Amino acid sequence: MEAERPCLQALPPEVLVSIFSYLDVQDFKALEQTSARFHRIINDEELWKNMFLARMHTKYFPSCSRSSKYSIEYGERNRQLSRWRHSRAVTTKFPIIHGRRVDDISARGISQVVFDFPRCACYNEGLVTFLQLNAKRRKDRLVYIQCATPQGCYVMHFNINAVVFGRFDGKVFGKLLTNKSYLSPVIEFDSSHNSRVTAIATIAYEGSSHDWCVSGSDDGEIIWWCDAKLRSRVRVSNQAILNLFISSTMTVAVDAACVYVITDMKQVHSLQLAKYVSVSNQARPSFIQVDFGARLLVLGSSHQLHVISINPDQDIGFSRKFESDAEILEVSIDEITARRESEGPAIAGGDGCYISVRCADDSVMVFNIRSQTPELKPQLKLSFHETIYKCSVSHLILACAFSGMVGLYDAATGTELRVTRGTEQYPLFMNLADGHLITGSPDVIHYHQYVSLDQKKKKKPDSNVRKNRWNESVQSHLELFHDAERLRTEQLERDAQLRQRFLGDVDDEEIQLQIAMMESEVAHAPPPATDVSYEEDFRRALEESRLAYEASQGILSSNLAENAISSDGRSEFGLGRVGWATGIDQIPMYDFASSDTGASSDIPGIVASPVGNVESQNATAQIDEDLEFAMLLSLRDR
Repeated sequence: MEAERPCLQALPPEVLVSIFSYLDVQDFKALEQTSARFHRIINDEELWKNMFLARMHTKYFPSCSRSSKYSIEYGERNRQLSRWRHSRAVTTKFPIIHGRRVDDISARGISQVVFDFPRCACYNEGLVTFLQLNAKRRKDRLVYIQCATPQGCYVMHFNINAVVFGRFDGKVFGKLLTNKSYLSPVIEFDSSHNSRVTAIATIAYEGSSHDWCVSGSDDGEIIWWCDAKLRSRVRVSNQAILNLFISSTMTVAVDAACVYVITDMKQVHSLQLAKYVSVSNQARPSFIQVDFGARLLVLGSSHQLHVISINPDQDIGFSRKFESDAEILEVSIDEITARRESEGPAIAGGDGCYISVRCADDSVMVFNIRSQTPELKPQLKLSFHETIYKCSVSHLILACAFSGMVGLYDAATGTELRVTRGTEQYPLFMNLADGHLITGSPDVIHYHQYVSLDQKKKKKPDSNVRKNRWNESVQSHLELFHDAERLRTEQLERDAQLRQRFLGDVDDEEIQLQIAMMESEVAHAPPPATDVSYEEDFRRALEESRLAYEASQGILSSNLAENAISSDGRSEFGLGRVGWATGIDQIPMYDFASSDTGASSDIPGIVASPVGNVESQNATAQIDEDLEFAMLLSLRDR
């Protein structure tokens, strides 16, 4: 009997998880539909945890999503890496040469750079330059703030919010850089040390409107200041304070012999440096970094690296050591993660924090100082054939600055993401933020931003647009005119077709309705205005003539009537009176010279006064002439 062939689904879950952890995420979609068992394994967090272990060879790493689920962390990490890898790189150059000549070799350039996106602050002697990187207009991006250094200052420190100075006589000075307070001068704090100020640091807590400062003197005294006023002071040593680091809950001070951990500005815990630094060296550490989130202190010398716990509540003084074959030249820390409180096992990957170590053999190592492993080992080591001038690390990206270019790598696996060219020849400053990178020299700051490909590049204004504005306007008006003419022509053609097709019997009811509506409009159109009839003109002329004659000849008519009665029907001048018979009264109309007429006229309504022996037929003709003459007079008066 033939043996049964092994089936993939029959394997134990542990084996399936190990196999699936080497597959791509795209393959999981096909496997989920194969069987219900594969679906359960793919949606189990243990598989995603093993995927990190297979690719990074560790289960401790910084968090990108701040989530406890490894599946969410895996997706967010890949999304951010894809942004760095595939986004369009835009480089902006900012010359920082305000107030001095470019060829002035003796003049000092930028001494410190602080990058807190979207703001970047550069300090050189007597001047603070602010870069507002999110400003749209270029002229709004650069802000110069005068900050004259007080005479005799021994130490200084500045962040994005303030600049503080310590002087040889123990006095402390400061200047705020927030809002419009930078217009105020450098002010002196309300108290002072008894000896020279040897170390100073300032910080602005998140969510607080107060600016805190701590200073150390030559006699081992430490003073805390809040808004330029003394808050507390304590003496921790008899030696000069060399370094100071401050957070909202803890202050770390370093002198030549000890490290002092101070909580609540009064409780002091000391650690002997001799336990961590070789006795034969007798020199203080060359590199000091503090991870306040996990209460860790990083001490670096030429060939050694120590990570020491400074947590007073747990294992203060516990250290892990790493020895390097090559000389250590630089140690940098992920400052954003170091300032944030560690959540430990509650976060996928243990909420790690990276530091980068640059060595003299052109190699870079990355350490996770929050790793729970008993030994301190590099998680990543990259060696290059070119000289490395600067290196910086974040929770996701390792940046290495070479001559004229910057290489970006995955901080966990070392995979090259991209290379940005056209940078500084010999960079002295470099810092990282989410999707943003700055590099600088004493005179220039290069700002590199990696934007999504979906964001189209803004079109620059073209001079031809202004020249063609008139042509575009004319063209638009011509198009409107042609459209109107086309509509009018189509309407005329449509009407003509309707008239031609209408023969009294049309099947299409819509066409019949349109034709009927047109005929109805023509039939009911108002007739044109006509002149007033001749009869109405004649009647109105007679009426106006009568009224005018009565108004002007009223008195004369009465006198003529009296004379006519007295002369027995014969006028002194041989004149006759003719009038229209209108009802009862006889209204005089016109007096005229005449020959003899008959006894009376045959025309009804006409009364003629005999004036001589004239034929009766002449009376009718005379009346017609009188009427025409009266009409002429009326028309002339009008």
